[in-house]
Amino acid sequence: MVSDRSTMGIVPTITTDTLLRVENPSNPHKAMSLGDFCKGVEDDSRIQCVLDCPSTDRAKPSFIKYVDDGMSTLGVLHMEYSDRHFIPIDMLNSSSWYLLHQPLYHTYAHHDADGYGTWTQVLSGHKFWTFIRHKGIKKDCPDRRVYFEAYDNYATAKFTDEGFYGRESDRFVVHAAAGDVIIQPPGTTHEVYTPTPSVTLGGHYLTYGSMHLTEVSRAYDFKTKKLLTNQEHVSIKPLLSMMVAALPSLPTSIHPRKSLFALLRMVRAPSHYQRKNLAEPDKEDETTQERRELSDVEYAKTLCISLQKDMKIKDTVWHYFPKIATQNRGDFIFDGSNWQDPGEDVEIPRALFGRVPQRVA
Repeated sequence: MVSDRSTMGIVPTITTDTLLRVENPSNPHKAMSLGDFCKGVEDDSRIQCVLDCPSTDRAKPSFIKYVDDGMSTLGVLHMEYSDRHFIPIDMLNSSSWYLLHQPLYHTYAHHDADGYGTWTQVLSGHKFWTFIRHKGIKKDCPDRRVYFEAYDNYATAKFTDEGFYGRESDRFVVHAAAGDVIIQPPGTTHEVYTPTPSVTLGGHYLTYGSMHLTEVSRAYDFKTKKLLTNQEHVSIKPLLSMMVAALPSLPTSIHPRKSLFALLRMVRAPSHYQRKNLAEPDKEDETTQERRELSDVEYAKTLCISLQKDMKIKDTVWHYFPKIATQNRGDFIFDGSNWQDPGEDVEIPRALFGRVPQRVA
């Protein structure tokens, strides 16, 4: 993985160790150099991996830019906001990273954090990527209560002759070899078996067409305090705001109804999805040290309010009320026969954008 002559060999890293994971599941990490980790490929006494290894060159397949609407807003909004000088490093790191695995590593079932979709490209080795679908959350899942209870089953599952999830889930196994790309929707439960030494390039993405999947996944993570996920990305809050702020500048004003409303809901009620706030240097005025809202975040909230009025969006869209969701009243995401469907296309009136207060320049 790393040449003996490479300076990368002395880079410190944090591994996840399978033996420590059994002994102490809450802290299975072990610090070592990247060179020491690579030597473990020939060491049968340990099975380890490095997750989220930084991709300093932001490597990704060329077509991913057509998939990732979230990071594309950085280009759409370029020079729009003179008071945003810093892009959160977490936002950049989440868009491109490497996974390094020694042979025989098993990644437990989980879904990726904060409602992100994920793409991966195997660079070397092999992966058995197993998608897991609980039978309680197929397309006819009636409400959040059923969805949440189904995911709770994964957290409390015990091993049986039929595996950890028994007859409750369907599995779909994908064998990925060097060059293969997997694109995984938000909230997808999966586990991975790595039979050989493997290097995988990956990243997270957001799309305007799958915000309803992102919203439900984030709501579950918030409820369970990240019980079934593997990371936390506090930068998703400003990224979602940027996606709303970019709406007037997009080449289309037509978006799927449920997905659009879910995006607006997350921007209007961020405290229902995230406990930690991102420390933004741009919010500190250099002369007065007064805290202020960045113009992209403020503009996004203003645009949400205007959309609510002009598109006659019901108040129940904006906030997640557990009682309403449990009784399946007012939760637009579970309206209809297929909750995974992003909804029919709706058009945002172009005239609306001209009536929204101008962005701060």
